[in-house]
Amino acid sequence: MGRHGHGLSHNGTWVNGERLTGRRRLADGDTIAIGATLLVFRAPAGSSASRATVSAVGPHLGELLTPAQRRVLLALCRPFKDSPYGTPATNQRIADELFVSVDTVKGTLRALFEAFGIGDLPQNEKRASLALQALRTGVVSRRDL
Repeated sequence: MGRHGHGLSHNGTWVNGERLTGRRRLADGDTIAIGATLLVFRAPAGSSASRATVSAVGPHLGELLTPAQRRVLLALCRPFKDSPYGTPATNQRIADELFVSVDTVKGTLRALFEAFGIGDLPQNEKRASLALQALRTGVVSRRDL
């Protein structure tokens, strides 16, 4: 890109599924595809001390999840089936749905946070960020829910 100048993409960079044809200001949660790598842009929240993070989420991450991880991820995202403004399912709700212990859910979520590159986020942001990334990157689609 450097030798072409003007900040234009000449190698097929996509933002939220649309090919980048010029400069574009990113918004929180935008998904950037560069080659075979997906990045999710995270903007810092208002005046809080959290910092922006970018997570490398490969396009086939969903295929790398274990069946147990996929079940927990689907249950976490299920409240988003009918509304993009839902709240991720609680650990207890996931445990009840999957007939497993809350500790099992917590351990599986910890592995998912690491897989999605959000292990360093503040605890109160991890669950929503995981659900958002899973849905925005296509690892989980609304029809899966």
